[in-house]
This record gives sequence, C-alpha cells and structure tokens, in this order.
Amino acid sequence: MAFADYFEQAASEFKTYSLPTTDYQLLCNYLTSDLRGLMNEKGTDVTGLKMTPEHFAHLVALVAEGKLSSRLAKDLLAKMFETGEDPEIIMKESGVRVIGDESELDKIVGEVIKKNPKAVGDYKKGKGNALQFLVGQAMANTKGQASPEKLRGLFEKKMK
Repeated sequence: MAFADYFEQAASEFKTYSLPTTDYQLLCNYLTSDLRGLMNEKGTDVTGLKMTPEHFAHLVALVAEGKLSSRLAKDLLAKMFETGEDPEIIMKESGVRVIGDESELDKIVGEVIKKNPKAVGDYKKGKGNALQFLVGQAMANTKGQASPEKLRGLFEKKMK
C-alpha cells in the first residue's frame, strides 16, 4: 500500500464520523507531520504500519470532536503506532480522559487566574500572549487532558 492509498482509506473512514465539518486538513496534518515523523523515526514505511487507516481516522475524529486534545492525540498516536490498537481502547487502558465537565474546567481556570494576576492584567491591557500563557498553565494543570479551545473560552468569559 502506498502512502497516498493509506490517506485515501483514512479520509474515506474519516468522513463517516458525524462531524460538524469534515476537516480533511486536520487529517492531512496528522498524517504528513505526526505519522510521517513516527515512520521516519522508526525507519518504517506505510507497509510496515500496525495501525489501520480506520484507527488513524478514529484518532483524528476524536480530536475534531473535541474529545481529545492535540497533545494527548500525539501521545496516543505513538502508542497506536506501536500496538495498532484503536485509540479508545488505549485511552481506556491507560486511563486517559478528556476533561469536558465545564464546572471542573471552570474551577481550574479560576485557580490559574488566582495564581497569575500579572498575566490577567496583561490580558486586560490587550496582550494576547497572556491568554495563551494562561491556557498553557491550565493545560499543564490538567496534564493535557482539557480542550484548549474550551479553556480559552472560559478564560475569556471570566476575564471580561
């Protein structure tokens, strides 16, 4: 199987997920940078992959649905590359979860705001990098198990 064939099969599977938009760019990015990077690192080609195009598409769909952060997706991709297992099986076995509960995220955002008054002040003065810093702090607190987009929205709401 050629790399292009792998992409075509993954894209075909990806469009079966009920996503608001079928973001083929996201699929392509994970394929050409992350998966290709692992293949180069391990010295393998597409014929040596244990991971099926269907499982790869499932991983990217979880990211597109907001059920998996990009950081966690990259970690899972490395495990999938080694085992060939479906991402949800690996998530269950390793205890990986995405924190989606708004009240839990709200609590984390509140803690980060309290601990970083300078960044909050910078944000209120219009410095966009301050928001990125705060989101990064929250992501570190959750060990990457929260959606950065959800966190960003909560920070913006709290700091109006």
